[in-house]
Amino acid sequence: MKTMVVISHPTIQTSSSQQFFLATLKGEETVTVRHLDEVWSERKPHFTRATEEKALLESGAKRLILQFPMYWYQAPAAMKEWIDTVMSKSACFAKQIKELGIVVTLGVKEEAFRAGGKEQFTISELMRPFQALANAMGWKYLPIFEVHQFDYKTEIAKQTLLVEYLQYVTKEHHG
Repeated sequence: MKTMVVISHPTIQTSSSQQFFLATLKGEETVTVRHLDEVWSERKPHFTRATEEKALLESGAKRLILQFPMYWYQAPAAMKEWIDTVMSKSACFAKQIKELGIVVTLGVKEEAFRAGGKEQFTISELMRPFQALANAMGWKYLPIFEVHQFDYKTEIAKQTLLVEYLQYVTKEHHG
C-alpha cells in the first residue's frame, strides 16, 4: 500500500527518533515522506493547498501518516497549519486516501498517559481530534503508534521498534 508520511518536527536534524524513522523508511518505494518544517519557517507556511494536494495525488498514497512529537498535548504548529490548509472533503485526494495513522513521540513514560497516571489522560483521548478528522474525511483511523522515551530504549528495543514502525507505515491490513 502506498503511504505518505507527513512529518512535523522543528529540530528533525537533531532528533534521534526522527532520524531513526527516516533511516527506516529510506529505500521504501511505496513510501513518500514530506517534512513540513523544511518549508515552514517564521510562522509562515511555504506550502500551499495546491502544492500539497498535488503531492498527495502524485504519491498515489492510500494511507496518510501524520508524524510528530507531542508538544503541550498537541501537534506542532506546522502540522496544524498544514491540516488547516490542506484538509477538505472536496479535495482531489480525499477519495484516494483510505486510512489515517498517527505516529507520536513523547518524552514521558507510557504509564504516565492513563487514567490515574501523572498526565491523567490517554494518548487516544488527547489525539481525539485526529480521529474526528479521519471520520469527517471518511477514512479509517488506525491505532496510534506511540513512541515513549526513544533515547532511553535499548538497542534490542529499538530494533523491535524499527520492525513495528515499518509494519505500521507499510503493512496492507491493520488489526
